[in-house]
Amino acid sequence: MSLYESTGGADWKSNAGWTTGTACSAGDPDGANWHGVLCKNYSVVGLAFPDNGLRGTLPSARASLSALRPLSTTRNQGLSGTLSPAIGSMSALSDVSLPGTHVSGTLPESFAALSGLRAVRAEQSRISGTLPKALFARMDRLSRFQVDRSFLSGTLPTELPALLKQFQPDRTPLSGALPPPLAALPPPAQWPLRPPARAGPL
Repeated sequence: MSLYESTGGADWKSNAGWTTGTACSAGDPDGANWHGVLCKNYSVVGLAFPDNGLRGTLPSARASLSALRPLSTTRNQGLSGTLSPAIGSMSALSDVSLPGTHVSGTLPESFAALSGLRAVRAEQSRISGTLPKALFARMDRLSRFQVDRSFLSGTLPTELPALLKQFQPDRTPLSGALPPPLAALPPPAQWPLRPPARAGPL
């Protein structure tokens, strides 16, 4: 309920189920009656609220959501706040989607603990700061990293995941050289918003 309370759940476009019962309980093991919640074996495995009128801040990540895989708050422009470092405790997290929100601050270095992370989308958000090498230390499954029109800056790390197939830093202050594997990606997989980049400075 912390998400409901901190993001104005009473005014969501759809808040079915959030004021009655308990998701993923004996009464609703699949979360079928809770808008945006997906359950499996009595655990929350997905949260998705695209364009649902969330306003306020994201609550701190909870270790109890260790089975959570996708987390999506796409196109909720009233959503702000930062990503809690405790997000690293969500060990099953595979997709983080924040585009079109006002979520700000840096990408926590605890992301490096999410070895199963496959996609990060933070385009058109207020995510800022740099991309430290440690951030990609264990993200060997990451295949999609979209941060275009965000506020990320600094130098692009050369230690980008080998499986990265879609990389969008368009219209950010990021600088540096593209690793050859990224420069070799054909459009639009690499640069859907501008002409293909070449190896070398962004």
